[in-house]
This record gives sequence, structure tokens and C-alpha cells, in this order.
Amino acid sequence: MIDIGHALSKAAAPSESHSHGKKKDGKPNLVVLKVNSKRERSLRALVDCGASSNFVRLQSLARLDFEELPRSLLKVRLATSAVVRTEKRVVRASFSYEERKFVDELIVLHLDDKFDMVLGLPWLARHDPVID
Repeated sequence: MIDIGHALSKAAAPSESHSHGKKKDGKPNLVVLKVNSKRERSLRALVDCGASSNFVRLQSLARLDFEELPRSLLKVRLATSAVVRTEKRVVRASFSYEERKFVDELIVLHLDDKFDMVLGLPWLARHDPVID
């Protein structure tokens, strides 16, 4: 469950757990929000307290309402320890979860298709959700 702005809602797909602990099989639980944009329903956003920024998958960008921000250079260390160097492309995207609307900056990256977005520390600090 996740509480954002006093609206308690289920956060993850039925196949995923709702907490950060470890399941009996030893695999970590994930918090995944099914967010919506004006263009698309049900984008998958991973809430990741280990991510230093917010990210959007390049291939999912067309499904969001966004404004392009000025570009710069970026070096990112992925969870796999691989380092990716790329042009830092940042967008200000609008999306919603349940009844709550968000406008946040996301770094555009080539990510696999497991998630459309990764909401990291900046999103957590700004919106202060309670995750159970």
C-alpha cells in the first residue's frame, strides 16, 4: 500500500509485493505504481529509494505529456554496475496516480521494458509517500 497525500491505495500489480522486504523466495519486493497520463493509461513506474534521480524509458516517452528541458552530458551507473554515458535529456512530465496529479522532471534513458519510469529519491523527497 502507498499513501500519497492521504489517499491510501494499492501500489503494485498482484504479482508484486507492496513492501521493500524480502519475500520467502529471497527475491526483493518491488513497489510499482500504475500511473496514467493524458495520452496513455497504465504506465509502470518503479518507486526506487536507491535511484539518485527520476528516469523515463526513451521508448515510453511518447506515451507521456511532457515539456523538453535544455540538454547536457550525463554519466550514470546502473544497478548492474555498468556505466552509461549519454546526453542528459530531461523532460518535465505530467502523470497521475489514483486521484493525485504529479509534474516531475525525469531523465530520459535507454532502459529495458520492465518499467516505463523509475521514481527515485527526488520524487520520494518531494512527495513524501508512506509505503507499507
